[in-house]
Amino acid sequence: MALLASRAKKAELVVLSELLRKKMLQENTPLIRNRWNFFKGHPDVFVAAEATAWACRNLPITFPRDYKLDGALQQLSLEEDETNEDVCSSLGSVSFSNDQLTHEQAVAMFQKLLDAGILKSATEKRKEEFVADKSFFRFAVDDSRCDNFIRSIVLGFRIYSCAVDPESRLFQRVCSSGQFVSDESLQACEIVTWICKHFNIQREAATNLADHMLQNSIIGPVHYRVTEFMDNSYFYLFKMEFKMVSISHLLEDASYTDVPTPQRKCPSPPPTYESLLKSDGSVTKAALLHPEAPFVKRDLKVVPDGCGYGFCVRGDGPCFIKVVDPDSPAGKAGVKEKQFVTNINGKSVLDMKYRGVEDLIVEGPGRLEITVLEQKPYKALATSTSTSSTSSEKFPSPLPSPQSWMFSKPQRSYTYPQSLMPTAQVQTP
Repeated sequence: MALLASRAKKAELVVLSELLRKKMLQENTPLIRNRWNFFKGHPDVFVAAEATAWACRNLPITFPRDYKLDGALQQLSLEEDETNEDVCSSLGSVSFSNDQLTHEQAVAMFQKLLDAGILKSATEKRKEEFVADKSFFRFAVDDSRCDNFIRSIVLGFRIYSCAVDPESRLFQRVCSSGQFVSDESLQACEIVTWICKHFNIQREAATNLADHMLQNSIIGPVHYRVTEFMDNSYFYLFKMEFKMVSISHLLEDASYTDVPTPQRKCPSPPPTYESLLKSDGSVTKAALLHPEAPFVKRDLKVVPDGCGYGFCVRGDGPCFIKVVDPDSPAGKAGVKEKQFVTNINGKSVLDMKYRGVEDLIVEGPGRLEITVLEQKPYKALATSTSTSSTSSEKFPSPLPSPQSWMFSKPQRSYTYPQSLMPTAQVQTP
């Protein structure tokens, strides 16, 4: 529930920032533009002092108003002209205040967006305070390192804002199993076409952006369960409701303070066999149990003679065979040096020191059942194409590939002229 709440709060802040960004770009002299500071260019930034002063002059405390409610107000005003009725009494408790933002409220609004990661400092990597000075800031959506969740919300909101216009004819009525589903469905190919048109990119890149919206639950399929967005005729619905929070509600509600970005839990890659070895290269228990460990498991049975088993164990978990007599019962059974001992008579000894392993062997029933891990023999590189490609990845050649001039040219056969052909001399006895 906390993750869903944070997603909703984050979406409301992103929608508010997108409306602010649009108004800042619509000024006669856009507040968001390319600027220079100490001979270094900063694209798509605004000055904190200018943005604060602009917000105090142009933004009411109720910004942004609900578009649908504004339409209702216009409709009621038309009815008032016809019936001369009081519009305020018809609206009841619905009222708006046209009070302009104060300097402190404007700074607090930008600070909320900065805390949520929707605003970024263009000059400092970790700027935690919004001050109305000459500092450069930019909206996260204008940054190449923008958070994927924020970019998906902005893209979905732009598509939704265009689709609600009846002239766009993007929304279609869709039914499933003979039942009506929604009037606000979009076809996958039309989503891709819209992104290509407004962002001037290829369809493959547009499909990738639409897939980000699907993965972040901005849109969802109607008929089928899909895990990847594809440029086809499938229908999609907006799963996120783009609510417009007013500035007054933003400043009064404490839950908007430091809204975290919901991160997807990506599984960390499994450790490799080499990463589980000790710093000196010695083998650990975790390395022995790794699925890519270069060892072969062998179950051996040793019957002692009058002199014993004929091998010595050392190590502090895991233990290994230090010395073995090749003519002893252990040597004849297959026990070799540098083998790691894992089980003695059915009991795991990976965590035991060598003295405890020796006690288990001596106190045994007189017949030793030992399980060891023996290192795999080195395999030479195969000459086949499949094997050579795999081996080349593990053992890359330090030499470059042979060039054409490195090959020796074939020698041409020389034919002696008939006049110069050596004649065979026949010796007469």
